[in-house]
Amino acid sequence: MSRRRGEFEHRTSIFEGAYRAWSHLAGCKPEDLLTLPASELDPLINPHDPKTDPRNAPITSQKEEKTYYEPWPYEPLPRAGIVHPFVQSIITPWLGPDADRVDIHQGLSTLRTWWQHRKKGESSSAKHALAAPKMNGVVDGYLRHFFNLAHYLTLHKHEQPPKSLIGKLPTFEDAFSETASQSARNEQGGTAVDMERRKEQELRHQEDNQIKSGEKRKSCTESGETFPIVCNAGRGKYCIVLDMQGSDTSCNYCNQITELMIRGVHGFGLPSIPGLCGALAGKNTSSVLIIIDDISVARRVSNEVCDMLRGAGYSKAAIRGINLVEVMSQLTSKNDGQNAT
Repeated sequence: MSRRRGEFEHRTSIFEGAYRAWSHLAGCKPEDLLTLPASELDPLINPHDPKTDPRNAPITSQKEEKTYYEPWPYEPLPRAGIVHPFVQSIITPWLGPDADRVDIHQGLSTLRTWWQHRKKGESSSAKHALAAPKMNGVVDGYLRHFFNLAHYLTLHKHEQPPKSLIGKLPTFEDAFSETASQSARNEQGGTAVDMERRKEQELRHQEDNQIKSGEKRKSCTESGETFPIVCNAGRGKYCIVLDMQGSDTSCNYCNQITELMIRGVHGFGLPSIPGLCGALAGKNTSSVLIIIDDISVARRVSNEVCDMLRGAGYSKAAIRGINLVEVMSQLTSKNDGQNAT
């Protein structure tokens, strides 16, 4: 991982945005998370009051002789580490799409160290690097993006939530208690029969997930009425345009996150969408260009990318194309009229 010019500002802005987003999600009331959309919990619009946050304790400054509260209380990273999608989403825009596994593990170590030090507050070097108005806007862009993503992963994908919310969300409580009880049984040990039984259950669970995943992908690609307009980009490549709303597309850094999130990182074994070759988010256009190498996968890829964008906070991600049902209906009406005459 080379230290290019601006690397410190680039890395710190990503880490700081993710840290604030994770802290804000952890400070949300469980009933609000279950009943309100992410837009009404936006950390830039509805920030938490640090004085009333139960995670916060007053900090006394000996130099200034006054007491203040940390605006973003510390919340530990998910224990799953690089396996957790939220942690992956932090490292992805920092290292870029060409990072290998060695870079990723070094990046995770750097992130953990930074996160622990951030518990004591922002460092003077970080404050100086992010003091410029431009960098403040960059951090706010990352904050909103990471919060939308963390909210989606916790509430809709049932990934492990922040530590302060564990056991407080019904959507995660059953899965967490099952994992905890299984870990306890593994620590206590068991008979060979118990071990074999657990292996069989895990295999059946994996097979069920694969079947459900296949059915979901099939329904996603076959039930859509809109077919994307595909353009020939030359050299065996084709382009699809997707419209998206709900996030700041005027921010170059946010657009880079969107592109990397869609393309994936090689070290993670991505891209996760077969047939996808690349992505390019347009500045101030609320659109993203998807590049594929086979026209036959256009509708499947566009549907899966739309699902991914909606999960990251783009509330109205949609295919720019034609509605096949409407077209067929118009053609049928036209033919009926011609036959009548």
